[in-house]
Amino acid sequence: MVLQPSDYFPNGQTAREWQTAFLSKFSRYTEEAFTASVSNRQAFILNAFPGSGKTFAQLTAMAWLYKEQKIDFIVVCVPSDMLRTQFADEARKFGLYLHDKCSLKIKPAHAGIVLTYQQLNNDTTIKQLDEWCQKQKVFISADEMHHLGSHNSWGDNFEDAFRNSTIRLLTTGTPFRSDGERIPWVRYAGDEIDLGGPFAYSFGYGFNRWNETLCALYGRVDGGGEGASVRDVVFHPWDGEVEWDFTKDGETTRYCHRLSDDIDTIYADDNLANVQSIKSARRRAAIECGTERHPNGTNYVREVITAAHKQLTQVRHVHYWAGGLIVCQNRKHADAVANVVEELTGTIPVVIHGEAGDAKRKLEAFKQDTTAQRSPWVIAVKMVTEGVDIKHLRVCVYLTVETAPLFWTQVLGRVIRLEKGPEEQTAHFFQYDDGVDKGVDARIRRYALEITKELQAVKLKRERDYDPLKPKPQGNGGSGEFEPWKIECINATGEADHQVYNGDQHKISELDVYKPIALAWHQPEAKVKSQFDKLPPGTLEQVLENIRSSSND
Repeated sequence: MVLQPSDYFPNGQTAREWQTAFLSKFSRYTEEAFTASVSNRQAFILNAFPGSGKTFAQLTAMAWLYKEQKIDFIVVCVPSDMLRTQFADEARKFGLYLHDKCSLKIKPAHAGIVLTYQQLNNDTTIKQLDEWCQKQKVFISADEMHHLGSHNSWGDNFEDAFRNSTIRLLTTGTPFRSDGERIPWVRYAGDEIDLGGPFAYSFGYGFNRWNETLCALYGRVDGGGEGASVRDVVFHPWDGEVEWDFTKDGETTRYCHRLSDDIDTIYADDNLANVQSIKSARRRAAIECGTERHPNGTNYVREVITAAHKQLTQVRHVHYWAGGLIVCQNRKHADAVANVVEELTGTIPVVIHGEAGDAKRKLEAFKQDTTAQRSPWVIAVKMVTEGVDIKHLRVCVYLTVETAPLFWTQVLGRVIRLEKGPEEQTAHFFQYDDGVDKGVDARIRRYALEITKELQAVKLKRERDYDPLKPKPQGNGGSGEFEPWKIECINATGEADHQVYNGDQHKISELDVYKPIALAWHQPEAKVKSQFDKLPPGTLEQVLENIRSSSND
């Protein structure tokens, strides 16, 4: 009897419908890969939206091929030390013991090894990996493949190390590269990654042209099957007025703009670099915290944190161990924001710096503690933004100037992972309301509006993500914080005008009437309004009357 991938699910678990579809397609790919010559072997691309179960799909494929003795060895490449440990822990549930230390000293009991991309910056390591691939059938999996842009030595080294590999699986939850560079063994159709061929599978947040049957948010197109595999999300865009001084080349200019002002139109006669500088400076000034003028944060920072904590408190009435994530600009910024959170909320947040042992310990403790007594907030720079699986995160505050779609989508992925238990699990995402709704520079406002639409897996042009104010690394091991300019925020206010749910904008003033229903159903007002917008006239009034009658009984 030939065993199927489903025979290797751990502890009687079952696959989601999309995972079964992927495994079927991947199985057909392996049949060709085993017979193809080394020069003709292709990679299979798995695009699955963050939080939808990509790791489960990867490990099922690995366990099936390894235990059926179709492959001899497994190598997994991940972006960070944290993810290396996390992947090895998950692999053990499938009966796969993967070496996850910095050395290549594997033992006979090991089915393979988990490496970081950083470890590929070593000629000895590359040579050893290539020898393994020449002597045995190696399954190589590159997790979050966007790190392998060919301009990056990681991509070149990856290709050198695994040019003789047998099975190649490249995975991503965000199929973008913001620098326009190509990725080893990835097929393109023009500027887009080809996700529609026989050696690719796409499972997006919403339906897309590569998969018109299944998606993470809705399940099947006909509403049948198992339903959603990720949470839905309400976006809380925060507008406000920002006034700041911008000093460059010894000359200081004062600006004052709302976050929603169309800077491209206002400064249409200026050059691109100056326009981009103004937009970047506006975001940096708004989130200023821990500076001499704003040691306790701008009004914008304080108001958005207050609103987010109120939202998290409401969530915790039902999901009592739910957590919140605040993504900051750098270490100093994170520490200052932590002080603000403690002052405004009376709670002490968990602050995560880098990947040191203490940081991993604190993050693991936050993940495992599902009691109401645990700190509600975790504050991080980048460590928690990619791959880290903390299912009880329900609220996110985006306090960074980063606007690349790849980064934004990874952050969103931290709060939309479904968790067993709570019936209502809508996530909440607080972000700045940047610019107009059209054009490539609409940025994260547009991302929120179009989240349920097709996200093209494109090689984005360099100029689209050009940020002239991003700190440039210094030579000779400098800190990377050198800035030939200075931004000083005079004042920054924050206010919420609307919420975005399922691609639709809902005015705050229109949501008040839905509050009694939202409280009764434990759902966000924007989600409730979205449901009633599809119902016959008079339904809202009837439901409100029923709630009033019930409360009077």
